[in-house]
Amino acid sequence: MSTPEDPRWKQTRAGARAGRGFRYQDAAAAFLLVEQWNQGTTSKLVPEGLDDLTMFVDGAETRIQAKSMHDPKGMFRALQLAEYLEKTAALLSHEEWVQGSVRIAVILERPVIGLEAKGWEVPLSSYEEVTVVRQALDALPPAARNFTAEQLLERSFLLVESTPIESCVQLLTKKQGASAFACRLATQQLRVDAGRCSDENYSAKAASQMAAASAASFLPPLPAIR
Repeated sequence: MSTPEDPRWKQTRAGARAGRGFRYQDAAAAFLLVEQWNQGTTSKLVPEGLDDLTMFVDGAETRIQAKSMHDPKGMFRALQLAEYLEKTAALLSHEEWVQGSVRIAVILERPVIGLEAKGWEVPLSSYEEVTVVRQALDALPPAARNFTAEQLLERSFLLVESTPIESCVQLLTKKQGASAFACRLATQQLRVDAGRCSDENYSAKAASQMAAASAASFLPPLPAIR
């Protein structure tokens, strides 16, 4: 039996890291759906479409990178945030840039060094610390872009959610007045449904065939379970 001291142990941790990433992505999907449902908006979410997550809220489209980090005391670097933003931005068409029809967001399990996430209310271009992100974008390897750094920052948003499942339960409990057990069950159903959609979208032939998760499927008025 191998032990943590076995040199092979460190060489085989990639699977654990990847698994955590997918679990966080599904949990983040559940959180985003519950957050929008809590605000009374109509939303659907496509996992593993053109991005980690693509959210449609009242007709508006947001493409989202969802990233986890094992270390509970760890923090993301601004350069990592810049890489996530550029990866999503590179997949926007010229027409989408011109029309301004698609927003970009990054949801992280841990904070970014030097940045305080302001959620959906404030684009990165309006952050007091925006210079940190601009410098990180400039530090990326040269690439053919059909957008400027300022255009990217104007439509990009940063969210940090370390405990998405617990946050869902809190939102639902407060909104519905139902027991934490019932709210946790609904949240887990949403998380599982996001994973199911990810699996289905692997074999989807076109964007029009993408499977999408919706809070409406699992969040009718919840009974107060005592």
